[in-house]
Amino acid sequence: MTDELKRIPLSSIKENPAALRNVNRNTEEFQSLVASIKSRGVTQPILVRELPTTAGEEQQYGLVDGLHRYTGSLDAGLKDIPAFVKNLSDGDALEVQIINNLHKIETKPAEYTKGLMR
Repeated sequence: MTDELKRIPLSSIKENPAALRNVNRNTEEFQSLVASIKSRGVTQPILVRELPTTAGEEQQYGLVDGLHRYTGSLDAGLKDIPAFVKNLSDGDALEVQIINNLHKIETKPAEYTKGLMR
């Protein structure tokens, strides 16, 4: 699978109806993400796949990984977002989503503090 990095209009991205996680927009962590995106933009691309289109229809993309960054970008008022585009079947997209969620390790507050101190 070849990754292609693009800037994609947020309006061309469709959320995954079978997303493994959801976004709680009311948390302090999410509001912090939105503030960071407003000031610095999105520094880690999301992962999408092309969705089937009909002739003359604008290309649409399905969100595979990066729901919080995608939603934060919407709330921050961005028009587009950096994204890796992969050619994935439905099954492959689900597998990648599961693997990426397994790889997420929460950072402990003490680790954040040490990073800020540096």
